Amino acid sequence: MRKLCVSITTIGATVLSSLVQAVGITGIYSCSSGVNNERPVTYMFNSDLMVRDNEKDAPFEFVTGLNSGKLLYVGLRPTRTYDVAPWRHGVTDRDLSNWLPVELRRLQDMVNRGKLEETNEDYLLVRAVSCENNDAPGLEHLTLVENAFKQGGKYDPNWETSYEQMCDDVIAQVKELGITNPKAELLRRNFEKAPKNELFDTVMVTVDLTTSQVFEAMLDKPEETQKYNCTVLNIDVPKIDPPENAIKAST
Repeated sequence: MRKLCVSITTIGATVLSSLVQAVGITGIYSCSSGVNNERPVTYMFNSDLMVRDNEKDAPFEFVTGLNSGKLLYVGLRPTRTYDVAPWRHGVTDRDLSNWLPVELRRLQDMVNRGKLEETNEDYLLVRAVSCENNDAPGLEHLTLVENAFKQGGKYDPNWETSYEQMCDDVIAQVKELGITNPKAELLRRNFEKAPKNELFDTVMVTVDLTTSQVFEAMLDKPEETQKYNCTVLNIDVPKIDPPENAIKAST
């Protein structure tokens, strides 16, 4: 394990006296909560970021070093108390089979009532992903039938051809907007819109370099702090990329 400025063992005898002395510290800890059958938790960290259990998309950000030999990090963790169906925000790929039909129906109703243009970007995006997603084409089929009856027409028995053409047209319109990956863009927008307090807990992680212990505490529930006893692994810490939505930058 790299210890660029000081080693983990040296930290045991020499405490951090300032943030400057924390620069260059790295470590990988394999930690146990002491609860039977609860799997170990791995933390890899440097003086900028920390990754918990290889969740590279959601690294924790370094806050400060304390003169007691502790490093503080803050980050987001999927909430453990969220008891409402999480698919209702459509923020992950697995949510879409449930979320798409509901959202498509909602937007289609707004179009029918004249409250939304058919060229609305979000509407086109939802329709395009619905076409691409094998789990949710039904609403587009139904739209064809509804439109035919509204216009006094008859249902076309060759609806497969009409449906495919509709999807081709919608996907082409989305690409004209410069969106090359509709699903990825939809998930990104949904995540931006979703209330983060329903999806995530803000967690403070304390790494005690003198005792090789880690403490996790939700900022709004400090009484539920989880303590982990850890083993220091002699492995180089790989590069950790910063989070897309930094907590520190937003506060």
